[in-house]
Amino acid sequence: MKYKSELDSLNSTEDLTPEEVRTLDTFKDWEEDKILELIVAIKTLSKIMYNNFAKEKEIGKVIAININNKNNIAA
Repeated sequence: MKYKSELDSLNSTEDLTPEEVRTLDTFKDWEEDKILELIVAIKTLSKIMYNNFAKEKEIGKVIAININNKNNIAA
């Protein structure tokens, strides 16, 4: 049974493949190495956003807004 790609599905448990990315008109002419870089960038951004959201749940966590500025705020 062939795996059916659902790029807009939130239930995906598989990594995005270059072939799936190429099905989108914007990326159809991209070279595979550029598509792989895009996939890594999307995964990295997703991890950062998820970790930031998870840390946001911690009450009283202090986040530095600017390293050069000594003013911090409590999250």
